[in-house]
Amino acid sequence: MGRTSTTTHELSAVDRSLKRTHALFSSSKPLDCNDVERNIRMRLVTKTYDEYRDCITLPSAVLDQQAGQSGPSKPPHQQGHKSITAGAQTPLRIQAGPSDSSELALTGPTQHAAHQQSTLLSKSLIRRREARSVKPDFHPQSKLHRGISGHLGWVWDLASGNLKLSLTGHISTVRGLAVSDRHPYLFSCGEDKMVKCWDLEQNKVIRHYHGHLSGVYSLSLHPTLDVLVTAGRNASARVRVMRTKGQVHVLSGHTATIADVKCQESDPQVITGSMDSTIRLWDLAAGRTMAQLTHHHKSVRSLTIHPTEYSFASGSAGGNNIKKWKCPEGMFVHNFSGHDAIINTICVNEEGVMYSGADNGSMTWWDYKTGLPFQTMSDIPQPGSLDAEAGVFCSTFDATGSRLITGHTDIQAQFQSLLLSTSSNINNQLAIDNEHLDQLAAIIRNIHLSKQQDAFLKHLNQFIIQKEAEIEGVSRDHYQDFLASVDKLLSVRQRTISLKSNVVSLDRSLQSAGTGLATVRSSLLDARKVSSNIQETVETLQSCLKVLHLSKKLSQQISERKFYSALRSLDELQFVHLKPLLGFAAFAGYLGEALPNEKIRIREEVTKQLNSWLYDARQLSQQLGRLALEALELRDRRWEARKDRVNPQDTASIALLVNLNTPVESAIVGFFIIETQTVGTTKTFRDENDVDSLWQELSDRIVRIVRLGLMDCSDIGLLLGVKTKLLLFSQTLESYDYSVSPFHDLLGSFATQFTEMLFKKFSQEFVQFILEDDHQPMQVHNEDEFSKVVEKPAQVCKSGK
Repeated sequence: MGRTSTTTHELSAVDRSLKRTHALFSSSKPLDCNDVERNIRMRLVTKTYDEYRDCITLPSAVLDQQAGQSGPSKPPHQQGHKSITAGAQTPLRIQAGPSDSSELALTGPTQHAAHQQSTLLSKSLIRRREARSVKPDFHPQSKLHRGISGHLGWVWDLASGNLKLSLTGHISTVRGLAVSDRHPYLFSCGEDKMVKCWDLEQNKVIRHYHGHLSGVYSLSLHPTLDVLVTAGRNASARVRVMRTKGQVHVLSGHTATIADVKCQESDPQVITGSMDSTIRLWDLAAGRTMAQLTHHHKSVRSLTIHPTEYSFASGSAGGNNIKKWKCPEGMFVHNFSGHDAIINTICVNEEGVMYSGADNGSMTWWDYKTGLPFQTMSDIPQPGSLDAEAGVFCSTFDATGSRLITGHTDIQAQFQSLLLSTSSNINNQLAIDNEHLDQLAAIIRNIHLSKQQDAFLKHLNQFIIQKEAEIEGVSRDHYQDFLASVDKLLSVRQRTISLKSNVVSLDRSLQSAGTGLATVRSSLLDARKVSSNIQETVETLQSCLKVLHLSKKLSQQISERKFYSALRSLDELQFVHLKPLLGFAAFAGYLGEALPNEKIRIREEVTKQLNSWLYDARQLSQQLGRLALEALELRDRRWEARKDRVNPQDTASIALLVNLNTPVESAIVGFFIIETQTVGTTKTFRDENDVDSLWQELSDRIVRIVRLGLMDCSDIGLLLGVKTKLLLFSQTLESYDYSVSPFHDLLGSFATQFTEMLFKKFSQEFVQFILEDDHQPMQVHNEDEFSKVVEKPAQVCKSGK
């Protein structure tokens, strides 16, 4: 009865839903949206759910406290997330969830309840990320397109499957390859401890990188820098510069073999996976570890970086052996579960397809975003091979990301490679060229190392039996045609013999004609060699003559005391003309040893002349200053003579002025005149700032000494004499552009002091004159008498004037 009722309710709900859907899509009128309050409430509930849906449960104690009652938690059968509901009469509340008291669930409480429990909820509310289901992207199934047989060291054409190039140079197993995107270079490393750089344009090794003391298992090229990183059994990775082969860093920290290394453009720029079950992220600039990832429980064998996403994946042995990580901190994202084997290789393309290959030949294709597998495949070992011989050891996507290239170990593939190599030589069936011999030797060596001789012989016998049967079938079906072909071959042979005799006769005549030509050519080559030797001898002699000419010119310049020109000639001779002759000319070696001594002699001579000039300048500076002071005094005297109409050629006055000049004053004036001329005529010999600072210091000291000496002076003659000296001294040096403002200030103070001294002297004389006057007082009785007395001194003054 209950089942029937439930079915009836479900059918009625479906019927109502169908009717409403039909009404929505068949009605020509727009939907009625008058219920504004309900729409606002629904939007609020939706926004609340979007923001707080990670908080899904609430402790039972808080729930009881909110409801105002205490009691046990809800029974287990009521577990399940409650959805957020809203209606016209239903309030929003915090409801119970499926977890224990340590988790919370928020389903939109009312504003009043949230206000009452704000303190409690702030302490108890814990955000927890709920599990969200992510849909994987659709990826098409992969299928085998072509099988190419060979070994490491061969370069194949991916489009046609033909062998393009065979590179030989490693003496042990090659473990890693990398092709540069920006240079025509191929890099390889192997168990022979060698890292080689191959030039694909010249097909040869151009660089060797040394430093590893054990086998090198992996290498990677930086996408933007000319840097490669190699790693191997010594538990360290080495960062090297491509062109200079210089070692930048040694990345050490792992405790076991580093199985794989990858480089990317952004930090972490280097990622390494090791047999110690750890992954390390490295700072390439500092050469230090940024993070260490220890999630793997067994050895990490392979790494791959997503071309566009900022993440990478790692593969190892054991359960959950493929993991996805997020850069730059190396945060764990999720596992790729399901490939239970030792993962030897993984790779991913831009479309999010990741491939993993294991040592047992199993292959899995994954959706990189979700970690779900969408295709699996196993490599079937050939008869006579072991399961381990079907393992996948390397893989990569091409530049388009649509084709996957994998490397397997299989005896049948090596045997087919041998057949392709030996069947291509049709012209000479009894011999194999050097390239095929190299391929055959490498295949036989691989078979010997893997101990598969019995399986190889078994496949070889089967191939021989098969080919013999094919030959018998062809001979039985085409016997008549074979005989006709033999007859034609015999006739062709006769013609070939006659043609051979003609070729031999032509060869003899050609040899006889070529003998004379070879003799003439030999004599011509000898003559060219003699001519070349004569030309080289002439050029050498001209160089020697040039050196001797410059040596003579240098001696003349030194004797003529042209030292600057001599230094230039000496440098030209030593660094330009003499170097090419040092190897075979004895006199060139003698000159090379003598030229430094000549340079020392020139320096000593120039120093001697400079010291002599400085001494002469010092000796003549006093005389020069005296003459300058005399000239300025004579000029002032002439101006005064013109003013007073006195003869300027008064020798007595000139002698008096000359005697007034002291030797110290003349020496100072002469020194600064010489300094002015030296600064003006040279550029770097004397610094103008040094001369100015010296003059400033000297002028300040002179002013200070004169002020101190004349502070209590009462002699007017001494003051006038000092004033005359200072005025003459300042005017002389002012004519040579020296600043004499301190002397002008001092002379101004002298004028004030001179006025005071005159006033004092006049006052004393006036008082003395009054005291010594013997005239009697004159009495005036009227105005006429007074005017007579006043007019008489005025007339006396006029007559005296």
